[in-house]
Amino acid sequence: MKDRERREFADKHPEPSDAREALAHVLDLFSELPDDQLMIQATSGVYGPGVRTGLTMGDLRELAGLLPEPAAAAIDRKLKEAAQAVNEMYPDRGGDDA
Repeated sequence: MKDRERREFADKHPEPSDAREALAHVLDLFSELPDDQLMIQATSGVYGPGVRTGLTMGDLRELAGLLPEPAAAAIDRKLKEAAQAVNEMYPDRGGDDA
């Protein structure tokens, strides 16, 4: 990633300052992944050949939904920022998601 690309990315995705923002950051950056995508692997092969345990995207989404309102507000803010970025990238698409 070039310096300009790093700055643009950081402007669109500020560095998380706590665990709640970090979770919202992960959900934002990997929003296109399916619920069964393993994100944090805890074990591999312990429970049998090829069996992995850990947290999936669906688990992270569910955990985010269980957090108190401040986290939900941070996630909502990041979603609105993402929608605004899409609208800026594609101004002629006719949508207004922000």
